[in-house]
Amino acid sequence: MEMQESAGVARNAEEERAPEEFREAVRRLSDTNWERLRRIATALAVGRTLEGEDLMQEAMARVLNGGRPWPRNVEILPFLAGVMRSVANGERAKIKRSSVRQPISLYSHAGDLAIDPVSTSATPEEAVAEEEEWSRVRQGITVMFGDDYDAQVLLEGIMEGLEGEELRGLTGLDLKGFASKRRLIQRRLTKLKANGGPK
Repeated sequence: MEMQESAGVARNAEEERAPEEFREAVRRLSDTNWERLRRIATALAVGRTLEGEDLMQEAMARVLNGGRPWPRNVEILPFLAGVMRSVANGERAKIKRSSVRQPISLYSHAGDLAIDPVSTSATPEEAVAEEEEWSRVRQGITVMFGDDYDAQVLLEGIMEGLEGEELRGLTGLDLKGFASKRRLIQRRLTKLKANGGPK
C-alpha cells in the first residue's frame, strides 16, 4: 500500500506544478496578461456575488493552497481562466441551492385576497443536476478549443452572455481577428452539433 501511495504522489508531482512554480509564474506575468486576466475575471463575475478582482484572488488562493493543482501541460492564462470559471460557477450553484421562495403579497392591486401560486422553479436536486449537465457540456465545448487561447476566452464570454465590444475586449483582438475567431467557433460548434454534441 505504501508503494502505491508513493507512486501516486510521484505521478502527481510529475503531472502538476508546485504552488511555488505558480507563484513565480504569476510574478512574471506581463501587464498585458494581467489585463487579460482582469477582463476574463470581470466577464465571469457578471451576475455573480463576487467582483472580478475577488474572483481572480479566490482563484489564485485556491491554486496556492493546493486546492487546484496546475497541470504541467496547461499554460497559466487558460489555467487561471478555468479556475476562475469554476469559482464563478460554484458561486452561481450556491445561489441556486440556497434560493428562497420570495413571498408575494396576499392581496391584488385591487385589494382582493390573492392566492400564493405554487412555485414552478426547479427543486434543489433538479437545479444541481441542471448545473452539473451544463458544466459537463461547457467543459466538452471548451476542450474543443484547447489549441486556441483566444477562442477559449471568446467562448467563455459568449457562454456568459457577453456581446460586441465587451466580448472583443476580452482578447484585445482587432475587428478582423475577432470576426475570424467567431467564425472558427461557429464552424467547430456546428460540427460538434452534427456529431451529436459533447460526450
